[in-house]
Amino acid sequence: MTVATLDTNPRMSRPSREPVQSPSPLHQLVVTLATRKWLLLAVALLGGILAGLAGFTRPVLFEATTQVIIDAPSGGTSGATASAQDSLESSIDDHLTMLSSQGHLRRVLAALRQPRAADLAAKSGISAVPPAAGSFLSDLLSRVWTQGKPAAGSPEADAAALKTLRNGMRVGQELRSRVITIGFTDASPARAALVANTFAQVYIEDLVEKRRASDQFELESLVASLRQVQKDLVDA
Repeated sequence: MTVATLDTNPRMSRPSREPVQSPSPLHQLVVTLATRKWLLLAVALLGGILAGLAGFTRPVLFEATTQVIIDAPSGGTSGATASAQDSLESSIDDHLTMLSSQGHLRRVLAALRQPRAADLAAKSGISAVPPAAGSFLSDLLSRVWTQGKPAAGSPEADAAALKTLRNGMRVGQELRSRVITIGFTDASPARAALVANTFAQVYIEDLVEKRRASDQFELESLVASLRQVQKDLVDA
């Protein structure tokens, strides 16, 4: 038997598949934002609430600064200008190193614990400045945290006090001048001013004591050599 062939209709034929283009990253981002907009809004709202709570619990900080001027090196001839500038920079670096040293921090801490620190605060009038008032939540957290602190006078308490003093201090040179700025940041403006002034005062007193001891040693050496000089004069 012969089978009749069926004529295919070109209109009924299946069209060929066109290649599907992948969406662009911008289009994917728009689709993601459109489908998850409520989740993103909830996360943003929760982050704002947490940031507000953190801002309420953190106290306001004040920074008090004091400045020390370093003496310029003597001898200002035109040929020795570069060496004088190098000597000044070296002297400022030495002062910055000494101000940031652990030994100086211990001397400042000892000076702050002495009664003269309270006398200095009373004379300068900074004791009349009230401390910054924190929120109820920050006061509650501070009371909870102070229960686990070490006893006063112990090595742990001294180490914690030195760490707090170092974290709050800022010592640096003003551009390329002879001015060194000493600053301290604290929640109380009175305490910040007291620590900054004590920091500079203790360092200056230490320099004065060293200079006085050096002058005394030179004077004693000169007095001890006077007898030999007189003997040489008599022999001459």
